[in-house]
Amino acid sequence: MKSLALSEIEPNDDQAEGQYVDFGMPIKGSLSDRSDKDWYYVELGASTYGKLNVRIETRLLGIYGILVSIHREDGETISQVDCYSRRCVDLDLVVRIEKGGGYYVRVQNADDATEETGEYTLTFNYASAPSSGTVYLQTTSNSENISLTHLLNTSDFPQTFSGTLFAGDGAQLGAASQPLHVG
Repeated sequence: MKSLALSEIEPNDDQAEGQYVDFGMPIKGSLSDRSDKDWYYVELGASTYGKLNVRIETRLLGIYGILVSIHREDGETISQVDCYSRRCVDLDLVVRIEKGGGYYVRVQNADDATEETGEYTLTFNYASAPSSGTVYLQTTSNSENISLTHLLNTSDFPQTFSGTLFAGDGAQLGAASQPLHVG
């Protein structure tokens, strides 16, 4: 069963006037003229890490085109798609999120579009990435019991890594959640 869609509320012509949207709730919008831009935003928690998905639906073809872009709070464009001369039916624009805050979506006419009006529907979804992982190391009584595991922080912000050591029988050795690095 498909949910009913909300409608955009004007004015939402720039980032400061962006309309707040709940996740999973479709929102219908319309570009009224060549210069119209519609802005929407979602808010993610402070320690967020995952994927933001914007589903774009429009059934317009040919001479009409829209450009949909995702922006950070500072206005930087993260990703965009030009839906010119093809259908954007169930097209997903997905970006990886590495920190919380507001994320904005702008819908506007594509530069080469020769018609200035059109309707579209957006649906925002978010999936968080796993916040923990498990590494299993197995040694034998003949080994030197030296194991190396490399942890790489590929995010744009510092993270902490901790671990708990267990014996072969499953008993915990030492304190739980010990730091795996200094600094």
